[in-house]
Amino acid sequence: MKRRLRVGIRSREDSYTAALHALRRAESGKRIVQAPGLYFESLDDLRKILTTKRLDLLVAILHQAPGSVTELAKLVRRDLKNVSADLALLRQLGLVEFVEAKGHGNARTPVVPYDEIDITIDLRSLTQSEAA
Repeated sequence: MKRRLRVGIRSREDSYTAALHALRRAESGKRIVQAPGLYFESLDDLRKILTTKRLDLLVAILHQAPGSVTELAKLVRRDLKNVSADLALLRQLGLVEFVEAKGHGNARTPVVPYDEIDITIDLRSLTQSEAA
């Protein structure tokens, strides 16, 4: 079964409401399994975070399984410092995890916990300024 992450645009108020509903369901004992989600407040925010270079890192990790961050930087032909910074952000978002690298000293192996990222943009919810 594919591991899928849902990504979308959601206002702060809608995110708060969704979290409140999830908390109430949990408190009442109702178990509803939902796909993991990552939501941004605007299309601009999504574009700033999920850049082409960062998506390239996710694809390279998934398809080429580099043994370390250094190896990943070489694979994508990017500076190690920039790759490390991008991976730190992707880790904060839950898009990348690190496991101890075997046979690489203190190296960490980046791992992508998803097979797919499903991006949904509800055009009706975008304001005129976001759509521009």
